[in-house]
Amino acid sequence: MDQQVKPTENKPVITLTVFMVLLFIGVFLYTAFYQTLSADDFYFASYIKEYGVWESMQLERSEWNSRWSSLLLNFSLLKLNQNFPFTFLLYGLVNLSCTFYLFKVWFSKSASKPLVSASLATLLLFFGTINIGEVWFWSCSTTAYLTSTLLVAILYLKLGEKLSVKTGLLLVFAVIYIGGSSMPIALLALFILIKRLIAQLKGDQQNIQWIILLTLVLLVSFLYLLNGEGSYKRQLAFEAIPLIDLPFLHIKLVGIIMIKSVLPQLLPLFLLGIPFLFLPSNLPSIKASKVTGTVAFYVIQFGLALFIYQGIFTFVTNDISAARSLFPINLLLVFYVIKTLLLLHQYLKSKEINNLIKSILITISLITLCLIIVKNVSKDVTYKRAYNQVISNLERNQTVVNPLPETGFIYNTTISKDSNYFTNQHLKKYFELSKTPITNDTN
Repeated sequence: MDQQVKPTENKPVITLTVFMVLLFIGVFLYTAFYQTLSADDFYFASYIKEYGVWESMQLERSEWNSRWSSLLLNFSLLKLNQNFPFTFLLYGLVNLSCTFYLFKVWFSKSASKPLVSASLATLLLFFGTINIGEVWFWSCSTTAYLTSTLLVAILYLKLGEKLSVKTGLLLVFAVIYIGGSSMPIALLALFILIKRLIAQLKGDQQNIQWIILLTLVLLVSFLYLLNGEGSYKRQLAFEAIPLIDLPFLHIKLVGIIMIKSVLPQLLPLFLLGIPFLFLPSNLPSIKASKVTGTVAFYVIQFGLALFIYQGIFTFVTNDISAARSLFPINLLLVFYVIKTLLLLHQYLKSKEINNLIKSILITISLITLCLIIVKNVSKDVTYKRAYNQVISNLERNQTVVNPLPETGFIYNTTISKDSNYFTNQHLKKYFELSKTPITNDTN
């Protein structure tokens, strides 16, 4: 029988959790406010200096990148950023709000404090992101992968409910964006819609008309992406390998992702997620054997999802997926970590754990959070100072600059001593320099 917990016994847990969330929000706002143009952002910003948003999208769509909806959003942000310094901050808040809403929907039935649980889950996703700067604070990447992935996850959850007209119309706009944002994300959304359609045909069919409409709209948007000449040109840049070698390459790439990207995230995720063990919920208590069996099932599911998803990149690019394009798997990893923590929470529900032990464990989580923040923010402060100096030098047509230091949460605008490096070329075009900038790095 479940151990009854008095409301007052939850106060230390909730208080410390809320403090962690507030600390996270402060760091997020600080980083989003000081987000800078990075690497390819300068390439896209060069278009905006000469053309309008729509013209820029069409030009890029025909030359190299056919992701028309994410291009439109990226060019719009860059245009707005020219005169409105809070552009990236507001866009960051939009993504943060989408993340919070996603988890709020997920926790709406299981958590007695869904707002607190959703906020903590948002914190976990942010700090559990494989490359925070690349995914959250790099405009051309964020518009193509982060926003669309969050919309796909929201789409998946909302299709499990009876859709109102308002929600259905909002999802129509969402799938328009998803379909044109990037190929792997669009294929993921298509898979979800087909899966939901099959389930509806076998069930009560409450959303079947909406699902059919959403599928058709997604396909139209996706076909417009595929129809762009840039997609064909981009594909030619990838070196093909014999089909017989693909399976071996694929297994190797999946192994690299597991070892270098997934496993290093697990310890910080579980440490930061300790409050989930004690936050109040409506879940029943379970036995240890149920925890073990279910976690093993999660591991198999996650491994299979990674194997299938990476297969898109192995086949198309013959290479490992970047952190930004791996974000759907990253999100899935965080979901499974939270589900594992909730299983442990259900197991501990029948145990008597006093408030002191709970507070100590959550304090460990808080200390982990503080260490991560201090380490990364201190790097960003140093980087931002050096970045501003480099930009100032380039504006004065000084093309030999100091190499930029390592970043924490901000995405790094890596400048090379090789003038042919892509970022160097983008900077030359953006600042209209007579020479290509290089670093004075002698190493």
